[in-house]
Amino acid sequence: MFANLGIAVTKFVAFLLTASSSMLAELVHSLADTSNQLLLLLGGRRAKRAATPEHPFGYGRER
Repeated sequence: MFANLGIAVTKFVAFLLTASSSMLAELVHSLADTSNQLLLLLGGRRAKRAATPEHPFGYGRER
């Protein structure tokens, strides 16, 4: 995740230096990859919660 974030920052700097529309598109793609990884981490944490009376089989399906 941090590597993708670093790549996004690098592409942002390259976009600022070149004003290239393709660099802007690549920046958006890298940000989408980073946010996807954040959502996967959040889902993994939520899936590890213990079972409750409302969810007797746990939260594994939230993943």
